[in-house]
Amino acid sequence: MIICIPSYKRAGNVKTLAMLGDAFVKDEVILATQTKEDYDAYTALYSDNATIIYKEAHSAGESRNNLLDYCEAKGIKEVLFLDDDIRHIRTMYDQKVSGKQFRELMEMCFKVARENNIVLFGSYATDNKLSMKKTITRNIIDGMLCGLLDTSLRYDILFTTKEDYELSLRLMSQGKKVARFNSFAPASVPRTKGGCEEIRKGKEVFDMAQMLVDAYPELVKLHPNRKGEIKFIGK
Repeated sequence: MIICIPSYKRAGNVKTLAMLGDAFVKDEVILATQTKEDYDAYTALYSDNATIIYKEAHSAGESRNNLLDYCEAKGIKEVLFLDDDIRHIRTMYDQKVSGKQFRELMEMCFKVARENNIVLFGSYATDNKLSMKKTITRNIIDGMLCGLLDTSLRYDILFTTKEDYELSLRLMSQGKKVARFNSFAPASVPRTKGGCEEIRKGKEVFDMAQMLVDAYPELVKLHPNRKGEIKFIGK
């Protein structure tokens, strides 16, 4: 299994590597940096834990595409994207899984995806055991944790944020299978500097939400209660 982690300005604070522990070897974890400064800092800190790559990028979507370019060139067909600030994975039974348990859980998800021709899968987005269920549903996939079974796919870099939502909706609109496992969820470190925090606070969040509604009106609408967010209305 190949783990892909896009990261930006979080040298010394990539929580996801600690969450993975020793369940994955260096060659199974690829960490993408967007600046030469980050590349040098990450290499000094994490070269024993991950393969560090560098290619200039100006958004999460571009960084994800750089990882896909790298993997496809290596003949890798499937990848698991993780955000860089995941502190733990929680299940519906209120269990925080170990790195080894996480690996086993992801292997099960990939197996189910292959058996059912699912191209993209993800997890429940909220670390709240009361909301989780032992179900698999068609829904938008949050990029914090997502398995992609076709590395020839690319994110739309016109979306400076919500590029993960756009890929989910594009695949659904093409009749491809997208699935969300609702029995577990990642928990990130709140308000961590770096990453996409600046964009999430800006006007672009609202613009990207509207672009998604304009592009996929049969699947999403603007969320009535959460400004800058969308609501899935597909079946």
